[in-house]
Amino acid sequence: MLTYTIQEKLAKIEQTSTQEKQLIKILDVFLETFPVQNAFLFRYSHIGYLGEGIISMDESGQVIYLNERDDIRSLPTIEAAIQDRKAMYYTGREIFEKTSMIFNRPHC
Repeated sequence: MLTYTIQEKLAKIEQTSTQEKQLIKILDVFLETFPVQNAFLFRYSHIGYLGEGIISMDESGQVIYLNERDDIRSLPTIEAAIQDRKAMYYTGREIFEKTSMIFNRPHC
């Protein structure tokens, strides 16, 4: 059985031909490395504090293109991760308690 290091996985992402394919490969590698139910990629601009959803993928490989834009100052969980410059993990209860009700509805 072959085992890959993170560096080898990242090299495969760099070899991908288009940016769109790279985004999907990034999520593939993330879900392969960290077995979670779904993963999301967002971009952030410190000009205007704009957070923008790009793409998500669930554990079955289904890809959803996101069309979300928000001022991250209204999302304390995301703002804290950006200010602290580190990934943060929140449980469902913490997300509910720390996020505005408009963001606590299920995505269809």
